[in-house]
Amino acid sequence: MRFRHAALVPALGVMLAGMLPAPFAQAQEVIGEVRATLDGAERQWQTLQSTDPGVSFNTGAEQFGPVTSITIQGYEEGGSYTREVIALNWSVMGDEEPMDASVMYVPERMSQSWMSLDDEQVLTVEAFDGESVRGTLSGRLCYKDGFAAPPDPENCIVIEGTFETQLPAEP
Repeated sequence: MRFRHAALVPALGVMLAGMLPAPFAQAQEVIGEVRATLDGAERQWQTLQSTDPGVSFNTGAEQFGPVTSITIQGYEEGGSYTREVIALNWSVMGDEEPMDASVMYVPERMSQSWMSLDDEQVLTVEAFDGESVRGTLSGRLCYKDGFAAPPDPENCIVIEGTFETQLPAEP
């Protein structure tokens, strides 16, 4: 079994965000949004930035040598940090196309989520300047029955949408 780096990053982000105590709910600022239709149902998530330097809501850009890693995590307004979460993740080198792009939707728990397939490009970046990003989502998210399980290409939902957010320096 091959375990993708792109699959690990959003999964860990959702898990870590779920460990935030309730007081951190007030230490946030909305910096963007993800809007999408998931299997025919319209949805909206907010991307957040913490006003507390010790807290992260897993949206941002980090530089690793020539590679920039972008992570966007969206939460329903007033919702949970572990349920109804969408996570977008990819890397870029300079002006090149996104590498290792993944989209993951977590309706209730990490052990049962929906994720893009390795060989299907679901995420398109339309504008990226290092401080903000805008793009579209179009394709399939397939069911994962287990944290390390691969997505099942026979059990998928369709996602169509847009995203636009600021990118804090450290997610």
